[in-house]
Amino acid sequence: SHFIRVSEEELYTANQRLSQLASRDALTNLLNRREMERVLKEAVAYAQENKTPLSVILMDIDHFKGVNDTYGHDMGDKVILTVADAISHTIRGSDSGCRWGGDEFFIILAGAPLAVAGRVGERIRRTVESSKMPFDRSVTVSVGVAAFDVERDNELQLFKNADEALYQAKKAGRNAVYALGLGRVNSVEEGAGAQ
Repeated sequence: SHFIRVSEEELYTANQRLSQLASRDALTNLLNRREMERVLKEAVAYAQENKTPLSVILMDIDHFKGVNDTYGHDMGDKVILTVADAISHTIRGSDSGCRWGGDEFFIILAGAPLAVAGRVGERIRRTVESSKMPFDRSVTVSVGVAAFDVERDNELQLFKNADEALYQAKKAGRNAVYALGLGRVNSVEEGAGAQ
């Protein structure tokens, strides 16, 4: 019986580890894209059913190809880890951060209205901008923020809205946060307090 109990515990631990490996990005330990799509679907269903706020953030690293081309992929990985760290240290435990692909990141903020999500995006943008890099150039991110509209959106439309907001942030000159429906979010609007 002791052998069976130990084997069951080992099997449980191995399954937990496999589950984590299947749902996490290997470099950043943020959720991977497949897991984020599942989480987003659940968050949208919850927001629809309970009529609660839901906002998302889509961001990418400005001029990331130039970092890889100039300093190499190892340095590119350090930049990606810097952004992932800024995300992890800014969002709440109930939020979900994801490495969407390459230098793109996606965040789900369940229960957060658009203005709060804009402030979260701005906090991440400022953290990345002020991070010390082991090379002679600063790293910045462009950030798009969108809120779920219960009456007309689904998860695909919500993502498209965040993508449009990201496009607007880039159009505004990069190193910017743009909230669809609010416009550009400036650091002046950022308060000292948390959400």
